[in-house]
Amino acid sequence: LDDLLLTGWLTAREAPLRLVGPAGTRALAEGLEAAHTVGVDARSRSLGLAPGGARFEVLEVEDGWEARSGGLSVRAAALAGGPTPALAYRFEAAGRSVVVGTAGWGEEQLVALATGADALVHDAFWSGSLEHAIEAGADDPERLRREATWLTPLEGVGAIAARAGVGTLILTRLCPPPLYDFMFGRPVAETFDGRLVIDKDGKQITL
Repeated sequence: LDDLLLTGWLTAREAPLRLVGPAGTRALAEGLEAAHTVGVDARSRSLGLAPGGARFEVLEVEDGWEARSGGLSVRAAALAGGPTPALAYRFEAAGRSVVVGTAGWGEEQLVALATGADALVHDAFWSGSLEHAIEAGADDPERLRREATWLTPLEGVGAIAARAGVGTLILTRLCPPPLYDFMFGRPVAETFDGRLVIDKDGKQITL
């Protein structure tokens, strides 16, 4: 996030970068700004950059928040049942809709938000990797199991996509990163028969 903030500023952005998120977003933004204060001040003086461009404009939102910018609309839905506040977002423009899930909980809320969307973007966790790690003698298997509850297993995210009726499922933030796409594709295919895309940095996806 701080890379996104500072890279845009170095290309002469003068206005603050708008940051939308759940409760806690402002504290995160303030911490990042504070961490980069010395560098921002130095670059602002030496390069003549507007210091306001290296700041966030934070908007903490809740379930049901909506906004529109030009032909793009976005709506947020709270994901219940997790250890931290989390929101999923639905983006609509030019007759297309994409839903971005952000946490491994709140399945019912995510299905409701994604129903009828063209695509769902979500994280994915290969549960088989957990069992392999434990069988191999992982130092703290119970901690591994607890960490897994923060993510959505492959079969689970496939079921969410199927229930919502989306045409395309885009997997991102894969855990652990697969050596080959089919390692994640086969488990998802057990519950989802639509188009599956394994995301990679910089990849452009057409719906």
